[in-house]
Amino acid sequence: MAAADAPGETLAAAAMAVASRMAQGATLWAVAPGLDDHARHVAVEFLHPVVVGTQALPAVALSGANVIDTARRGCRASDVAVLVGPRTAEFAARCRAWGVVSIALSWGDEASTSSATHIIRLRNEADAVRAYHLLWELTQVCLEHADLLEPTPTDSVCAVCADDAVLGEVAGIDGDQVTLLTPCGVVAADASLVADLAIDDLVLVHAGVVLGKEHRS
Repeated sequence: MAAADAPGETLAAAAMAVASRMAQGATLWAVAPGLDDHARHVAVEFLHPVVVGTQALPAVALSGANVIDTARRGCRASDVAVLVGPRTAEFAARCRAWGVVSIALSWGDEASTSSATHIIRLRNEADAVRAYHLLWELTQVCLEHADLLEPTPTDSVCAVCADDAVLGEVAGIDGDQVTLLTPCGVVAADASLVADLAIDDLVLVHAGVVLGKEHRS
């Protein structure tokens, strides 16, 4: 997770991440809860660039009350999400479980974005507009230097079986066995250690065992 203490550096790192994934065929998802115009603006910037010679990149604006459900059906582990506004923490947490890189452009006292991959905290809404325009410009610059782009990790060992616990989202329950959406894809896990699990719960899983629910403020 990139720190927000140096917004310029964080924005540059975010642009590199976006370019790296877009170069490999990712889709960008734009989300702005309660501020749908910003989501549409971000998507249009990437999908229909106004600068001649720049790349048109696949982008989708999500709006309405069910953006998480819509994203769950469409997002792939290789995708990226640009989250605009102070109320994006829930979506950012889901992105972690889905393996989606998230860039949070947030402002205000309500902002809670600790789950995002890259966090850019801003003074106000106007700064957010400037920030996502700059994100688009820096992404285009990165795409012009393909030799510098970092490939998306494709580890042969599933992170669910590795040393660190990872976040998963409960997609199905059958007794003590659950089906999880994780950065590695859909996996099965033993949930006998955790009571009262429900569909859509976020859980920590390690070596095929659910260790507990993810607690978020």
